[in-house]
Amino acid sequence: MGENDKAASYADKVINSGKFTLLSGDKYTDIAKAAPENNPETIFAIKFLKDVDYSDNGWYTIGSMYATINGAGWGEMYASRSYLEEVRKYPEDVRYSFVEPVVAKANELHAYYVDDNYKYNSVIVEKNGSDYTYTSGNNKIALIKESNGAGSFQYYIEIGNKRRTVLIDKKLEDRNGYLKYFILKCSGQEGQGHLWSPVISRLAELYLIRAEANAKLGRTQQALDDVNVIRKRAGIPTAGLWTTSNLGTKTALDIVLSERKLELAWEGHRKFDVFRNGFTLDRRYPGTHIANSNSF
Repeated sequence: MGENDKAASYADKVINSGKFTLLSGDKYTDIAKAAPENNPETIFAIKFLKDVDYSDNGWYTIGSMYATINGAGWGEMYASRSYLEEVRKYPEDVRYSFVEPVVAKANELHAYYVDDNYKYNSVIVEKNGSDYTYTSGNNKIALIKESNGAGSFQYYIEIGNKRRTVLIDKKLEDRNGYLKYFILKCSGQEGQGHLWSPVISRLAELYLIRAEANAKLGRTQQALDDVNVIRKRAGIPTAGLWTTSNLGTKTALDIVLSERKLELAWEGHRKFDVFRNGFTLDRRYPGTHIANSNSF
């Protein structure tokens, strides 16, 4: 609604009420796995009951679209490439625990990249310390690596005169060429395969609402402080926290919306976050959504 002062004020009231607390990083998966009344972060959820709301063994649930668990679920919609690249930048990020790559061959490493047609391709790589090489013809070529500033690296490959980000995984299963990165954020409540109580609002979002409002009000440091609360909880090291000196060309609003994408993935926010801020939804990544030219 653009009422940023009110948004910040009411977020303050909820955050400071003492009624809700952020889950610790080691309990992060309780966002999905705990019954909502046992999750101190949940503000409002639609509760589904164990056994009672599960008569079909989980086949007709939200989670069944995203994963196959104990033989139940279609598992036809996967984590987007852009999300994977962001959430895997820091191996410590606990939010990646809601993604499960489905391994086809455990003894074969692949560097997966996206081609100009938004399709997955890969090369088989060999690991030597923190370096990876692949064979092209009679040559062994090293992947390009860059430090993330926190002891880990991001890797790239030169293909078609372009530098492309690679994600290194054991050989993965695919469905029609789309790699199976199962999503587990909508499954597993109380140990039941695809049981899930959809979360409408939780405390992490209130921090990000306040951050967005402050970003739009020009209070950059306050916005970044709230984003960093969420990033620290996720396990992001100090080198990955935001300051006014490491924004580069990004705005505080860019940072907030990027964090909302990471933190609130598969909770029904992303499309609205993009459109209500007048941005363009970028769907240029591998998936069945690009089956026709009108999908972009």
